[in-house]
Amino acid sequence: MLSASFRTSSRLIIRPLSTSTIKFQNTTQKLASEPVDAAEEVTKQDQSWNDLYAENFQGTNLQEDEVVFTPLSVQEQEPPVQISNEFTRKFPHGHTYNPFHFSMDRLHMERGMRSTQREDPFERCGMNPRNLYMMPEVLSKFITSTGQILPRSKTGCSAKNQKLLSNAIKTARSIGVLSSVHRHHRHMPQRNF
Repeated sequence: MLSASFRTSSRLIIRPLSTSTIKFQNTTQKLASEPVDAAEEVTKQDQSWNDLYAENFQGTNLQEDEVVFTPLSVQEQEPPVQISNEFTRKFPHGHTYNPFHFSMDRLHMERGMRSTQREDPFERCGMNPRNLYMMPEVLSKFITSTGQILPRSKTGCSAKNQKLLSNAIKTARSIGVLSSVHRHHRHMPQRNF
């Protein structure tokens, strides 16, 4: 039988490779003046640790290859509540990942992306934004007070409709219906004199 042995502070531990039982042997020599009972010494050496001390541990499985120890405090607790799928990550075989994938920043980022997914206003109305180039009052809602086109995150448009909207704004500017430096005059701030 193959075995592995290693030395601790005062004992030599012999562990057979085929099983998980551990046998202890003393490395200190007994004095010659002490009476030695040979039968008692042989039986202690032949007994494994499981045979000598297993009664003291509750929940120990005494199989040859498997030792399972569960403390009583763990056994008495309720099982954990089901973990939400947003806290778990599944990666396909061969993909690499980094600690950011498991961080709370990633979770907040994903929640933000989910909350900003709104319905496209042009899809809801069934309109094509390309046809709005002759309506500067409507187009003024999609530009800033300085004439810049608002981004998708502000307009809530899909990528396709955002491109069509920006083309309609550029067309309105090129034919002179909409100013390139401010909104339509109805959307400008009013002064009372």
